[in-house]
Amino acid sequence: MLLAATAGALRIVGVRDWRCYSLALLSPPVVYGVFFGNITLLLLWPVALAWRWRARSVWAGLAVAAIVAVKPFLVLLAVWLVITRRLRAAVIGLLGAVVLILVPWVAIGFDGFRDYPRLVDRVESDYGPGRDSLPAAMSWAASGRTPRQVMCGLLALLLTALAVRLRRRADGDVCVFAILVGACVVAPPIVCLTTSLCSSCRVPSHGLASG
Repeated sequence: MLLAATAGALRIVGVRDWRCYSLALLSPPVVYGVFFGNITLLLLWPVALAWRWRARSVWAGLAVAAIVAVKPFLVLLAVWLVITRRLRAAVIGLLGAVVLILVPWVAIGFDGFRDYPRLVDRVESDYGPGRDSLPAAMSWAASGRTPRQVMCGLLALLLTALAVRLRRRADGDVCVFAILVGACVVAPPIVCLTTSLCSSCRVPSHGLASG
């Protein structure tokens, strides 16, 4: 399923060159992701569908909703919809994500709901410094978790500002999308190799540089 999601995502966005498939499937993030069964690779499919369906508000919004419900920090993809003035899709994406997050909690009586933020904080404390995230890479510049989180937030804002600046270019749509997907990778305090898949493949004009 993980391999199929990776290859399928490339197919969805218009990649046809077999060399791009070889590079993607043999890249370290995909190999590690398959080995460890990382669900992030499955998210390549809805990310690709969000791009493919960008002109269809409901379907694009539902794709973003599914992405955000699984990994909330990918909410920056909703920002892509806002910047490119797909406001209806953005609203559907955000509301859909809330529903997809809350309904499972309701089903189990919100058991553990209050403890979840502390769990995330604990995971970040224990695993964040040793991962491939920006805060770990820039730990020399700021000691302590809070300053490093601030750096992540500032970088996300800078990338968002860059996306806004480039949105009026002829290829502004794909630029904004690519920049905010990149922001989703560098902004979180914890990033593993399996969540940072990148590719330099060329895509047809209707597609996107996807990884």
